[in-house]
Amino acid sequence: MAPLKIFELVGIAFSSPRLGVIFFLTTLLISLSLPVIWAMKKLYSQSNFVLMLLLIGPTSIPALITLDRGNTVGFLPPIIFYFVLSIIKNNKIHSSVAILLLSFIKPHFILLALIFVIFKSIRPLIVVPVASFSFHFLAFMLWPLSFPRNIGLYTNIF
Repeated sequence: MAPLKIFELVGIAFSSPRLGVIFFLTTLLISLSLPVIWAMKKLYSQSNFVLMLLLIGPTSIPALITLDRGNTVGFLPPIIFYFVLSIIKNNKIHSSVAILLLSFIKPHFILLALIFVIFKSIRPLIVVPVASFSFHFLAFMLWPLSFPRNIGLYTNIF
């Protein structure tokens, strides 16, 4: 919900809801393209780069479906890419931050914290879920409706 609220505030700030939607879709398109650009920058020559970028990136079927639906899942690829790179580099702080960012968009990504069991790191395994729960609890407290009603509306989704 947080990404949608941010773009709603952009639309309100400029007194144009359409501008908020355009900004949302443009950011979504960039988000879907960033991991592809990073992965391909050394693989292909300049002549093939644009063609491969379009085939693998924003014109692929999953990206087009995400753009068509306006789904916030489109913000996940760069964060997942960042998470994978931090795991490869064995950087626990960066992987913890990536898990927190992923859990802001979809709460079930908190299960990625189980990767710290493999690393035998107890501290991030405890800190990441507690921080995620705290941020979600704060979001429920700050939402315009009453706190118990927010919890009830959220549980009705399931």
